[in-house]
Amino acid sequence: APRPPSVRAPVPGSARPATAWCCHEAAARGQCRAGGGTAPMKAFRAVCWWLCFLAVGVCIQALVPGLDVLAVGLIIVLQERDYRNLVWLLPLFVLVQEGMGTRPFGAVIVWYAATIVLFRLGRWLFQVENFVFVFLLSACLGAAYYGVTWLMAPLQNLTFNVEDTLDKSLVQALFMPFAWRLLVAARDWNAPPVEE
Repeated sequence: APRPPSVRAPVPGSARPATAWCCHEAAARGQCRAGGGTAPMKAFRAVCWWLCFLAVGVCIQALVPGLDVLAVGLIIVLQERDYRNLVWLLPLFVLVQEGMGTRPFGAVIVWYAATIVLFRLGRWLFQVENFVFVFLLSACLGAAYYGVTWLMAPLQNLTFNVEDTLDKSLVQALFMPFAWRLLVAARDWNAPPVEE
């Protein structure tokens, strides 16, 4: 009986077994199970993971006023260079933050722009998977949190409470490294096994 077209013997002198060739050809057609299944299944898993993250983040933000949990997710997306998910996550994060009203109107856009710029600048100096990088980024983002609030409050005729804003920026700076570590562990735990 002839072999199906997806199962071929390896090229003579090649170290790769026949199953690897089969998977390689199936991957070219988008049908390989290595790395979590087909492309639609990977996309579905990613969307489900990010929607669960969004729900948990909104709950945590409801409990801790002034804390931006979704900024940690933005850092994770930038770290993974997952620009497909960034295209829909960033506007969704902005809409959720503006809808919750935790910051002055428009401050979220400036805050996320600062997050992206600081991440890109820090990436030139450090490895993005390094805890020191995330710790320094968190310290810079804590200062940016204070600066964005200071900038946006007078534009909207809001009183600027120095102590309250300083406390919130300190909580944000201390929260981010540990939330980042937890999210990286959750992403690694959720990652599908890769066949070799």
